[in-house]
Amino acid sequence: MGAGVFSPYAKRIENPKKRWSAFLDLVKRRGQRYALCTLDNFDFKSRDSKRKLGVLDELRSFSANMPERIANGSGLVLLGPPGTGKDHLLMACMRDAILMHGFTVSWHDGLELFQQVKAAIARDGTEKFFKQLYSPQILALSDPVPPRDELTAYELSILRNVIEKRYSSGLSTWITTNVQNYDEARKLFTSAVLDRLLHGALELFFGWESYRTRTEAKSCATATN
Repeated sequence: MGAGVFSPYAKRIENPKKRWSAFLDLVKRRGQRYALCTLDNFDFKSRDSKRKLGVLDELRSFSANMPERIANGSGLVLLGPPGTGKDHLLMACMRDAILMHGFTVSWHDGLELFQQVKAAIARDGTEKFFKQLYSPQILALSDPVPPRDELTAYELSILRNVIEKRYSSGLSTWITTNVQNYDEARKLFTSAVLDRLLHGALELFFGWESYRTRTEAKSCATATN
């Protein structure tokens, strides 16, 4: 059995009402737009439908076998260009983690994470804040890469420390990031961080067109006709 089995934080949420409360707290943090995200309502009707269905099959298997994966500290890494549905599917998996399996989940916007760390340092509250990152069975991060596409040494050190702590403790970390390929991901995160994220994880690359771009193109075509 994996190290995650022996984590002091391995107790799951058994009470259904408490699971719903935990999920509603997640929705409050993540935003109402994502409240109804599931694996079943992901839009895969496009010329890339075969690849999207393959990703969905992988995630359905991941969700069904989540207890074993979490026990082994296995993570989830979703990579690809913006607008390809990574955050929809991340939210769908977090929904299953809480409501189906009772896992504790903490979600953070990647950019806000670094700002929150700075604020915690300013008020001398880093120990309490970092416990929120180290303690949950699942930590989910949405695109912790600045718009300038480069992590500062300070930001990278924070990310490396969080990933290393969770990796060493056998705790699962889930992440989405907007990259065009693995080389770009390795350049952004460095091998030390990316290798820990990928070790034992389900890694999926979203190599299809942006949903938002496709929707905008259809809208423009309709307006022109």
